[in-house]
Amino acid sequence: MRRPGPSQPLLLDWHPAEPYPEDAVRAATLAQRISRGVAQTLRDNSQDRRRIAERMGAYLGQAVSVAMLDAYASQARGGHNISAVRLAALVHATGDERLLGLLAEPLGLAVIPARMLPLLDLAEAHEEAEAARRKVDAIRRLAREGLR
Repeated sequence: MRRPGPSQPLLLDWHPAEPYPEDAVRAATLAQRISRGVAQTLRDNSQDRRRIAERMGAYLGQAVSVAMLDAYASQARGGHNISAVRLAALVHATGDERLLGLLAEPLGLAVIPARMLPLLDLAEAHEEAEAARRKVDAIRRLAREGLR
């Protein structure tokens, strides 16, 4: 098999973000899991909450306060669940894609960088080509046996 050039990424070279520790996001509901994930992301990030709120606001084009972040991170504030748009802004501001994984996982989905999609298509095409090769080989064997 031909090896890709040095500038072509390999699917096996990519590794997903380490998920949250299960005890950090264990909760009874998805909303509570996300709230705990927001809290963990805020704890793990090197930026202070004020800077994260500013970056979220710049991304959204509207003000985001530290108090809002605190509410999103609090399970006790059940009426203050983070919206999908604000969750996207938080991922943008922190670079922590684990939050998206919390949404995708219960649906049986995974979050991968878009740059990996062509590699998945390539792997699928290789599998289809191999299946076609096996089918051709099987037909050849049957044809040979029929000719004897």
